[in-house]
Amino acid sequence: DQRFCFRMSAKELVRAMDRYGIKCSFISSIKSLVYDYIEGNEDVEKACLEYPMRLFGLVAVNPLYGKEAIEEMTRRLAKEVFIGVKIHPHYFNVPADSPLMNPIVEKAISLRAPLFIHSYDGGVQLENLADRYPDALIVMYHMGGGDWEEGVLRVRRFDNVYVEMSSSFVDVGMVETAVEVLGEQRVLFGSDIPFQSPSISMAKVLEANISDYVKEMIFYRNALELFNLRGKI
Repeated sequence: DQRFCFRMSAKELVRAMDRYGIKCSFISSIKSLVYDYIEGNEDVEKACLEYPMRLFGLVAVNPLYGKEAIEEMTRRLAKEVFIGVKIHPHYFNVPADSPLMNPIVEKAISLRAPLFIHSYDGGVQLENLADRYPDALIVMYHMGGGDWEEGVLRVRRFDNVYVEMSSSFVDVGMVETAVEVLGEQRVLFGSDIPFQSPSISMAKVLEANISDYVKEMIFYRNALELFNLRGKI
């Protein structure tokens, strides 16, 4: 939607995926972050229904909306096209370790839904949240941001926390460090499209000093296992 600075439609996204050899994507809407989270989730659902097995939805949940947010989360996750929960502490103005997050995390645990949480603070908030909820399945977007080394180290002791490696930071050794510290099973590919080209994240993995099999794990094998998609796509 051009009102929110980005004009990428579902059709354009799938076209970009085809160009880069990406079989499926987990998506959310910028509208959910800066305007109306329910309206944004509705757009995501429509896109996923239009492109089944190519697009899977992350239901954006704003912790400030309390019971309404829990109801929206529960309703969307009952539908096959949604596979997880999207939390953006910066846009929602709610720290990931805020008590306001507790009902959302607890509901996600009960629904066995993974939480995809943006992190730009070196993993400080995610560390606190993971310590509080060892049964939650958490994906830390952007490896903690600019302080990605600190982010990886902070979540090392939590087997329930995985890292996604897209971001505007393209430092030498990012992927290798994550694999060495966390193990190859806990590192996930992400493109951050349309904020940046998928080629940036792809190059991080392709140029990393790791085996071809580990690259495959990061690109898709880990996600297939973690999100129960094996045999579905």
